[in-house]
Amino acid sequence: MEFRFSIYRKLCTTFLGALIPVALVSLLVNQMANMRIRQQGIEKMQVQLALKATDFDNELRRINSGLSAHVLNGEEEYIAANFHSLSSFELGQRVADLNAELGELALISDCIENVAVYFPNIEREVSLLNYYNGSIALSDKERILQYRYRDSGIAYGDKRLRIHAVAPTSEDRVPVYIMEVELSDGRILDFLEDGGDAYYFLAGEDWTVCGVQNQIPEAALE
Repeated sequence: MEFRFSIYRKLCTTFLGALIPVALVSLLVNQMANMRIRQQGIEKMQVQLALKATDFDNELRRINSGLSAHVLNGEEEYIAANFHSLSSFELGQRVADLNAELGELALISDCIENVAVYFPNIEREVSLLNYYNGSIALSDKERILQYRYRDSGIAYGDKRLRIHAVAPTSEDRVPVYIMEVELSDGRILDFLEDGGDAYYFLAGEDWTVCGVQNQIPEAALE
């Protein structure tokens, strides 16, 4: 019995001695395969994020180009220059025409939620969402007057990414009017996610947009 047990023990020892290296090699191969799969996933995500960032950058350029092309060629210039001499009927017509132009401008991108024109000198606002206001809200006034020395740019606040254009751009004059395009957080994330379920982070010089479960946090403006 002892002889048989000795043989059995030797066989078990030999078997385990051969099995352990095989198991270790198999484990190492599996770990390397998992690491490779994980790395491929990361690389794929990096490519997708780079493409999304490029797409969004192109979207902003297209919006800014449309805004710049319109800012000196629309009804807003006539309204600003002739407001006090316009009859109520003619002003109504001009406002309707300007709203139609703003509607066409908004078709440039699905990210656009609103397009507005502010007239600081006469305290008026024309926009897609509000049509015509006989005053400018204090929060809007504080924001747009910060643009007065910047002919164009991008700013983030109140869960809105805003692109603006100012006319005129002279530093010693209050702007006659300011055009502003608003891109909402929800529409930006819809554009970025495109039906997917992912995390996106985009950053400009003074704005930050990121998305987790359709949320954009407050911008980290310095």
